[in-house]
Amino acid sequence: MSAQGMGDECNAELDRVIKERRTVRAFAGGELPRETVESILEAGRLAPYASIAIDDPLFRRFVVLPAGGKALQRAEDIIRARMGMRLEMMKAQMAKDEAFREKAARYVGRIEALSGGGDVGFAGVSCYIIAAEMRGFPPVEERSLAHVMQNMWLKASALGLGFRLLSVTTMMADDEEFCSLLGLPAGKFAFDGCVIGNPKVVPPPPERASLDEITTWLD
Repeated sequence: MSAQGMGDECNAELDRVIKERRTVRAFAGGELPRETVESILEAGRLAPYASIAIDDPLFRRFVVLPAGGKALQRAEDIIRARMGMRLEMMKAQMAKDEAFREKAARYVGRIEALSGGGDVGFAGVSCYIIAAEMRGFPPVEERSLAHVMQNMWLKASALGLGFRLLSVTTMMADDEEFCSLLGLPAGKFAFDGCVIGNPKVVPPPPERASLDEITTWLD
């Protein structure tokens, strides 16, 4: 096959993965081979970063909490407790600020369900992955973590696995107990997280505006 033909084939495969990527919220359970998880981590390791902001070869870390382990259960307990505390603070603010109450009502409903025993996001997953990026100057670590999650998501999709961002992870980077569980110093890293596993239900593609509707070309 010619280089052009191979390039076309690779582009077609990349287009397929991007189009088929979904947020999976229902997982079927089951373990994943360690090498499969590591291939997803490797995709995250290769994501771009702002080299001017930090000067440490260990600026990016990954922590994997497999399903069924004590660490994952402990992480769930800590997250649930912290969300309960956050709920009380937000309710107090809502009582004083009508505009905030209207804006935050949906989010508060989600936190109420979570802190009251609802699924944090771990039901049926194979593992919970925390990606940590060292804080630096300028503070662009959250952008780097977005690239990490993007790479990992695409890799998981290419492998036919389910992937879901667990945005609550971002709030835990300064939590002493959570960071101690991960073996990382509180406040030194920014966090983002995801869960992966065998998908139980793959949702249909979301409705989106066409490219023509959202693109402006300026001469």
